[in-house]
Amino acid sequence: MQVTPQFVQPDTIVGRMNEDHFDAIKRTVKRAGVTNPGVAQVLSRNIAATISAYRVGMAKSGEAMSFREKHDRLRALHRLTERPDPPIGQIRARLKELPPKLLADIEDRAEGCWPSYFGEPAPTSSALGWLPDLPADKLVAILLSCISDGGRRVPGRARGSGRRSRPRLEPIILGLTRGSPSSKSATHRPEATLPPNGRPRDDAALELISFLAMDFALATEQPPVPGRSDKTPFGDLVHQVFGWLGLTNASSALRRYWRTQRVERQRLYRSSTGRTGEARTLGAGFRPARG
Repeated sequence: MQVTPQFVQPDTIVGRMNEDHFDAIKRTVKRAGVTNPGVAQVLSRNIAATISAYRVGMAKSGEAMSFREKHDRLRALHRLTERPDPPIGQIRARLKELPPKLLADIEDRAEGCWPSYFGEPAPTSSALGWLPDLPADKLVAILLSCISDGGRRVPGRARGSGRRSRPRLEPIILGLTRGSPSSKSATHRPEATLPPNGRPRDDAALELISFLAMDFALATEQPPVPGRSDKTPFGDLVHQVFGWLGLTNASSALRRYWRTQRVERQRLYRSSTGRTGEARTLGAGFRPARG
């Protein structure tokens, strides 16, 4: 009987690794030269646990969303709030659906600018989530300033005739303006660096790879071979898992991971021999990076 390990999705609904996932892991094990059929099941269970921990951790920290997804949500909130007759129910609901970290950042900004708007201290509480429950007039009055840093005029959209529509005003959200040439590539890159209050998504990706390396080494009893492509068994596994998670930065994350490993091997070599250089093989010196 085939075992399909379980993992927890960001919304805590329990899902299952499907047959495609398990087949991909079996191919990885086969490429590694391991013939024991039980190894694929062991590796599947380990990877399921790693995916579960990654998803739950990212959901709690608010990093499960890409930069583009956060920008999209805040921009939609901005559009609702600037309407002549703002739909307060929708605004409250969308605020409550934001990741905790993102909502906390917005509430911090609201607390800071509240006295200049209303001439009194902000009605904050020790618990997260006081902003959506504000009276409608005060919520609408302060929310735009909490989401955006002003606006910028951007070129209109190109039309089939070669002409453009009229320029439009776009809010500056998370330091970027949708439609401006400088923001296009950054909002589409999953690994784009977040503003100062955030952290690069690559940090979480690096930690994910380190646990996948441990899973691979423990199950196959061989260290993963360095490389950023999917040409090696471990590289293929990382690219597969990143694809399942909707991440597209596997190559750059692998390059950073192996650079971290190289530095660690150099440190271990110097500490054990007193000489400069680095160990020639991973072997016993292999140690999953922790960030």
